[in-house]
Amino acid sequence: MKKINKTKAIISSFKGEIQVDYDTLVAVFGEPHYIHKNNMSKVDVEWGFDFDGVVAIIYNWKNGKNYLGVDGLELKDIEKWNVGGSDDKAVEVVEKEIYAYVMKNRY
Repeated sequence: MKKINKTKAIISSFKGEIQVDYDTLVAVFGEPHYIHKNNMSKVDVEWGFDFDGVVAIIYNWKNGKNYLGVDGLELKDIEKWNVGGSDDKAVEVVEKEIYAYVMKNRY
């Protein structure tokens, strides 16, 4: 798993959703790679990775402060995340990373 540049993220498309809290995403993947400061953006944060040729982008969509203003969720309260990618396996590879982390740290 390696971080990708923003150009690769642009060529991805929506592949599915995952249910996970922000703190777990940070524990598994580190701090977000891209933080959107534009209050007109539909996204607040993104992570982008290449998992052995499978590009996967994790991002919130239209549920945060950027898009909804004061009615938007704080990052810590977001539990539904979109996964985009270059391949239908994008959701699967992201879920595997999260599962491995949870199993390793469950006690």
